[in-house]
Amino acid sequence: CMEEGGGGELWKEGIKNKQWTSVLKICLLTKGPLVYDLTCLVYDLTSLVYDLTCLVYDLTCLVHALTCLVHDLTCLVYDLTCLVHALTCLVHALTCLVYDLTCLVYDLTCLVHALTCLVHALTCLVHALTCLVHDLTCLVHDLTCLVHALTCLVHDLTCLVPHPDLPCLPDPPGPSAGLCDMHGLFVMAGIWL
Repeated sequence: CMEEGGGGELWKEGIKNKQWTSVLKICLLTKGPLVYDLTCLVYDLTSLVYDLTCLVYDLTCLVHALTCLVHDLTCLVYDLTCLVHALTCLVHALTCLVYDLTCLVYDLTCLVHALTCLVHALTCLVHALTCLVHDLTCLVHDLTCLVHALTCLVHDLTCLVPHPDLPCLPDPPGPSAGLCDMHGLFVMAGIWL
């Protein structure tokens, strides 16, 4: 460009600041308007292609961003679903815990009731055994009294009808001794009745 006489200080300034587009324009001014216009056309077309490329890239980025947004929203919905599920499981677990504690209290109450009934049954058993021993003692006593009364009855009957060959039997030992007569017979019969 310097050899063709164009540019001058503008050309030097463009080289210094690395403004290659300005340098190209200055150089092309010396070659004529047609070459300059063609060069500008090529430059504009290149710029257009670059802009279109940038536009496609931006659209691609936009589509990618929208895809990521949809993915994030999907993940958010999934996370919320998991959160609701976790809360549901927590409520279920707490419900089961309360139910189990209630059952435990109920079982302990039943255990205390059963132990109380066992103590009561053992008490009744001891009482029944005591009564049985008492009744058996009374039965032995009554049988003893019955034998004694029968002995006295035989004695009194023997004494009531004396026979020369059968002397009167001696008084049996016991409370009826000396009652070998009708009075003793009636007394013993009354006691027996």
